[in-house]
Amino acid sequence: ADAEMTVYAPRHPRVACVTGVTCGVQFLVRDVYANRMLGDFSDQFRYHTVSEACNLTNPDAPECKPVDVGSCYHMDKELHYCELTPTIGGNYYLRVLCHGRDISIAAWTPVKFDFEATVPYTRSPTKLRITIEEVNASTSTMFGPGLALSGNIVGVPVPVLVPLKDQYGNNHIITTGDFDNRFN
Repeated sequence: ADAEMTVYAPRHPRVACVTGVTCGVQFLVRDVYANRMLGDFSDQFRYHTVSEACNLTNPDAPECKPVDVGSCYHMDKELHYCELTPTIGGNYYLRVLCHGRDISIAAWTPVKFDFEATVPYTRSPTKLRITIEEVNASTSTMFGPGLALSGNIVGVPVPVLVPLKDQYGNNHIITTGDFDNRFN
């Protein structure tokens, strides 16, 4: 296998993932002429995210270092699967590499393999938005005078700041409509 090959994914490459949730892609490995490449090439693939600030013409720059690194597996014949579990929310590039070079990705339908000039090609890397998972109580905290055990007046609201975070410590952004104010 080499980076001149094309992999065929059953849908377009991922555009969104969630922190803490496995984000994967299944694909067929073909050479540049669409010939099936049978066998296990998983050790030659790399699947990871890099910062959106990465200048892809200079992949050795510090901002191009992998943020989250995944693993690739051989499933059957030319079928492979790569997955990673994102830990930091934001905008990234998702890279699928073979021998250090970005590969081409083309769409196919699981029912019928169709190799024609009309097949939409995408060159790795592709843009990926990683959103923050659910709020995790063990990493979220509270601050403010409302936590004081003395000095507060009964019936008078006192402010409390609650920075909500996911399991990795990423800030969970919410709007007023997402939060219930409760007065006890």
